[in-house]
Amino acid sequence: MRETTSSSYLDQTKSLRSALEEKQKQIDSLSTSNTELQKSVKDLDERLSASKQSRVDADEIISRYSALP
Repeated sequence: MRETTSSSYLDQTKSLRSALEEKQKQIDSLSTSNTELQKSVKDLDERLSASKQSRVDADEIISRYSALP
């Protein structure tokens, strides 16, 4: 009886450990993906800011030349 209980406990422990390792791999993968997405968002935000500034600069130039006689 003791061996059966011990064996069952060990099997459950191995199964749980395996499941935890798989979950850790998933977490690591999601963390990597999250970091990459955050970098992409930061890059896109910088590009958007540069585009907005470029538009402001272009509008100022157009306004200056439009005001000339």
